[in-house]
Amino acid sequence: TSPLCSILISDRNIQLISAQSPDEIGVIAFLLSRFFRKRLQLQVHTDILSPWYRKASTKELFRVLCARIVLPKADCIRVVSQRIARSLIAQLKISKNRITILPIFTDLRQFLTIPRGNSGEKTKEHKDTFHIISAGRFLEKEKQFSLLIHMMEVLRPRYPSLRVSMIGEGPSRHLYQQMIRQKRLEDAVQIYPWTDTLASFLADADLFVLVSRYEGWGRVVLEAMASELPVIMTDVGLAGEILVHEENGIVIPVGDTSALISWMEQLVQDEALRSRLASSARRQTRLLASVSYEAYLQQYKQSFSHCCVI
Repeated sequence: TSPLCSILISDRNIQLISAQSPDEIGVIAFLLSRFFRKRLQLQVHTDILSPWYRKASTKELFRVLCARIVLPKADCIRVVSQRIARSLIAQLKISKNRITILPIFTDLRQFLTIPRGNSGEKTKEHKDTFHIISAGRFLEKEKQFSLLIHMMEVLRPRYPSLRVSMIGEGPSRHLYQQMIRQKRLEDAVQIYPWTDTLASFLADADLFVLVSRYEGWGRVVLEAMASELPVIMTDVGLAGEILVHEENGIVIPVGDTSALISWMEQLVQDEALRSRLASSARRQTRLLASVSYEAYLQQYKQSFSHCCVI
């Protein structure tokens, strides 16, 4: 499959042109679909109509303008979350029957086997700490890891055992290192490079936090939930769809440092609440894990077929 667009072929005839995003790539796919007189499917993997997205930079604003032009012209649209579907319907008046909701497949099996409670063992480094994990691309305009550093500046004097591990790579890494030094939090906030074995970090944690300004879905949250960790996340991506506030996690407004600090204190102090949220989170992800990769691929194929007949 080309990174530009994928083509569904039947009997050697192109039926459908599908682009992985509704930005400049989507514009090219739109022009190809009109030139070849074929149906067009656009896929939306991030919350491109979020006000936080367009505020990120001039590049993101340009991509929003592209999306507003090409999305209404698409024959069908695949989105990864209900949140994105709602925004397309509300802001662009796109018909519901043109939208297919198909989240990103996540293999949760290794995370569902992580032991907790008495059977789980923390590493020596974090044995006597309350260990908080956050993971993602170090891109401040999107992921907002600085919020965690501000949180630790407030909470560390009250809770000396708190430790934060930030796992990722990206252009904002040096910004975070500088903030940590300036606030003298070197012993409390650690930065680690991205790893494909995130399960080992999650096994060593007490809480997972995601403070993004916008997300399309949030795969790392699913992995934390499957690891039976309590989760605090901003109201982005799968929040409200998979992770429901005070049922199997905590959802806070984007950029709300006070809410983050308040809920963090509650969870640090209330072990029963942490346990209830974590157990509910793992139960929820067991249901998601029951869908095999083969079944997911069939649903993905059906999203193409649906576009060819509507």
